[in-house]
Amino acid sequence: MKFRTFVIFFIFISISTFAQEIRKYNNDFLTLGVGAKSLSLGGSTAATISDVTSVFWNPAGLLFSEKQMELGLMHAEQFAGLLKFDYFGINYKLDTMSNVAFSVVRAGVDNIQNSLDLFDKDGNFDYNRIKNFSVADYAFLFSYARKTKVEGLNLGANFKIIYRNEGEFANALGFGLDAALQYRKKNWYFGAMANDVSTTFNFWKLNEDALKVTFETDSTLNTLTENTIDITMPSLSLGVARDFIFSENLEANLEIDAKIYFDGQQNALISGKTFTFAPSIGTEFAYKKFIFFRIGFGNFQKIQDFEKTRTRFQPNLGLGIEYKSFTLDYALTDIGSLLVSYSNVFSLKYRFNINSHK
Repeated sequence: MKFRTFVIFFIFISISTFAQEIRKYNNDFLTLGVGAKSLSLGGSTAATISDVTSVFWNPAGLLFSEKQMELGLMHAEQFAGLLKFDYFGINYKLDTMSNVAFSVVRAGVDNIQNSLDLFDKDGNFDYNRIKNFSVADYAFLFSYARKTKVEGLNLGANFKIIYRNEGEFANALGFGLDAALQYRKKNWYFGAMANDVSTTFNFWKLNEDALKVTFETDSTLNTLTENTIDITMPSLSLGVARDFIFSENLEANLEIDAKIYFDGQQNALISGKTFTFAPSIGTEFAYKKFIFFRIGFGNFQKIQDFEKTRTRFQPNLGLGIEYKSFTLDYALTDIGSLLVSYSNVFSLKYRFNINSHK
């Protein structure tokens, strides 16, 4: 019976809010971010990001790739390996003025046991009737970045296709747009990214036949919600950064970012009835542009402790090694939660030219 209870709980936590049109944490798996470098900086990269992972932080940064093509990979796990988060991206330089990129992300829990059909028609146990299924979210991003006539000003955009699957019980298809810019002048960097600027729509479809057993055997769940549309409201990321040159071999970069949500009040450092202001800060030290040490702070929250209110935040650490066309980054982070132990996140990037004359 534990199998059955777990399946019922897991599914209805996900679909119980289907009838709502605007969900505060809709498509929240995309806010986890990709790239161990950015994660170790607490997500403070809107102004300085300049590699294939730019599509998640600021697609205008795609233009700063040093080679004609760049590939990126990342794998992360959370909750003792229960949740798996995977990313693959490719960035291609069309010419001296523009880049295109394609990225795919999957966040999912696999091998969930479905025991809804554990009993046969005669009421007997039959463990052979137990089947496994997955609950997973996918995002496919098509990105474009282009330089402008203003020196140092670059623009970028994403077109997103979202697919969310909850086994045979429900699935959703979504679409959305992001828009971004970066401006660089000497040692200063500025960035802005409007996520879901079009609002992102998820069109849900329920499989009533697959849920029929659950609803017939539990009187508290006797009405299926209708197929509906979830809406992700826009959010805005702002960043400012500066380089510091200490010597020929040692330099550093400091960036301060702010994420502004417009979907209502959340538990953050500054929050109102209609918006939330979530700051973050990150610093990177580079030695000979070969070894990189990073530290970042984000996820600031106000915690009510009896009669006192205290502020809690998430520290992150990271290292990077860049050798020729390869970059290996490492982050000690918890990919978006203050409730569980930290995870070790690795990401790999490879840059190369397709044609020798490039």
